[in-house]
Amino acid sequence: MDLSQALTVANQAMLAQYDRGLSDVETAIFEGSWENQTYDKIAEISGYSDSYLRRDVAPKLWKLLSKSLGESVSKKNFKAALGRKWQEEQEVIKLENKSEGSHPSTKNNTKATRAEQQELCQRYSCNALALKIVATSIQDLFDGAIAEFLAEDTILFYNVRRLLEEQFNRLDSLGQSIMYWLAINREWTTIAELAADITPKVRKLDLLGALESLMWRSLVEKQEGKYTQQPVVMEYVSDRLLESVTQELTQENIPLNLFHNYALIKTTVKDYLKDKDSGY
Repeated sequence: MDLSQALTVANQAMLAQYDRGLSDVETAIFEGSWENQTYDKIAEISGYSDSYLRRDVAPKLWKLLSKSLGESVSKKNFKAALGRKWQEEQEVIKLENKSEGSHPSTKNNTKATRAEQQELCQRYSCNALALKIVATSIQDLFDGAIAEFLAEDTILFYNVRRLLEEQFNRLDSLGQSIMYWLAINREWTTIAELAADITPKVRKLDLLGALESLMWRSLVEKQEGKYTQQPVVMEYVSDRLLESVTQELTQENIPLNLFHNYALIKTTVKDYLKDKDSGY
């Protein structure tokens, strides 16, 4: 996505939320931030004062965009947020084209409003592979009615879970370890943080190779040198870890490998995992 496309996405989001697009001064900040310019540089180019941009317009702009895009936005991360919104729009267009091009009697015919298509896309982080599998299941089990599927409110629908399970089982031990730690951290994680988490220790070269493989499989996302998982992937890995640890603790003659490597080393386990472990 280039600057022109990013401006289009931002203006469309602003129009939908506030019935207006970006103002001239907001556009100047947007364009300068897109080019990784400092507020000083943006002020120099645009003719506005640095304090006006930094203390007045910019904080308001990021708040406006946060509400318009549906996620927290700042000067540092707005590119990634816009990229996700743009990808979402592309996937919605594909869903619309698929629906419009299908005969009512064909298997791929779906019944949905644009809002429902957007919600479906958001629920699966616009992952093309996940959406392709889910679309087939919606047709087979819900006669193409996306609204009925959404009403089930079950993000880990069987076929997506099966897909993730197949992909996870193909990973080597390092790849699986990275997946577990990203699910535990539940935040953007640096390579240094991953290296500190993983035991036994691994070479940085091996860690980078494993992360590259995970990104190629669309199991991991990267932003500004940090890594995380899409929500549907994170939920699956979290469930898998908790189920496996529970099995180690409740069945005899099973080594407590996961329990020792993941449950005890990190004392600040996220509340999400605590909730699910206690039956949330």
